[in-house]
Amino acid sequence: MTSTVFISYRRNDAKWAASAIHSELCKHLGNDKVFKDVDSIALGRPWRVALEDALDKCEATLVLIGDKWLDGGPDGRLHQDGDLVREEIAVSLARAIPVVPVTLDDTALPKPTDLPDDIVELIEMQGISVSHETYKREVESLVMLLGLRRTGDGAIKAGAPPPDLDGGLREGLVKFLSDYGQWSFSPLRIAKWGARQDGFSFLSKYSSGEIGAELKSMVADGVAETRTSKKGGTLYRLRR
Repeated sequence: MTSTVFISYRRNDAKWAASAIHSELCKHLGNDKVFKDVDSIALGRPWRVALEDALDKCEATLVLIGDKWLDGGPDGRLHQDGDLVREEIAVSLARAIPVVPVTLDDTALPKPTDLPDDIVELIEMQGISVSHETYKREVESLVMLLGLRRTGDGAIKAGAPPPDLDGGLREGLVKFLSDYGQWSFSPLRIAKWGARQDGFSFLSKYSSGEIGAELKSMVADGVAETRTSKKGGTLYRLRR
């Protein structure tokens, strides 16, 4: 199975939301493009292997956060080694793919001090809030913002893919940062994730070092700006 979206959640915390969001995403993207443990792991297959496989192939991870997410309950606790939710987030962050915190109803984002060091970057990521009353509309907006498309039957949900742009690295970076302006990016994330997005495959011709050098030049020219991640890394976006 090739997953586009991986849904990370705790069953005792976000069971309704995981099922509802999974159902809506499948409508937009196709059943084979969304991974949610019990709905996506074949009978008789080792579940940990299936999870690792899905994380290796996904294009985005949604982290569903309800009011019991930190405590964990029978699913484990976030600060314990081996907690699956913690592992899912850590792997996703290490892969430099979009990781979207999805707070449910009135749940607030956790504080940095609430999180283990290997996933503290989660709270820096642009997220969304989903309500049980309006989740269908919010999932539709999420699909559009992530630039996800249905490919299994040829239907395009978010519009036709743009032609691949190759007018030079700076022009490509400006277009990329404009299209995905809801986030700030590291050079590595642009090189690994950005190059896989429709219209931006030409970015694969450049190393993360070359992309980083051009981004620094864009900052010097007033085209882009930076912010520092919790881990001390430099993230880039177009100047606002």
